[in-house]
Amino acid sequence: MGRYDHISDTRLCAEVARYGRMLQRMEERGEVLDRTADILTILGELRQMVFAWEVSCTYGDDLGSEEASTA
Repeated sequence: MGRYDHISDTRLCAEVARYGRMLQRMEERGEVLDRTADILTILGELRQMVFAWEVSCTYGDDLGSEEASTA
């Protein structure tokens, strides 16, 4: 089980919007190229969230119960 297994639509949307605002602030301050490591870290977290959300939408809560029964 992953860190974002039960991420809601609302939380995913909020996190993506928060990332967008953060990038805009970096751009306004001229920090984008100086903070590429931070940007990549955040992109990695967003990728994990989107993947978990996609899996949840595809399999629903059945995935967790199936894994428990096969373990």
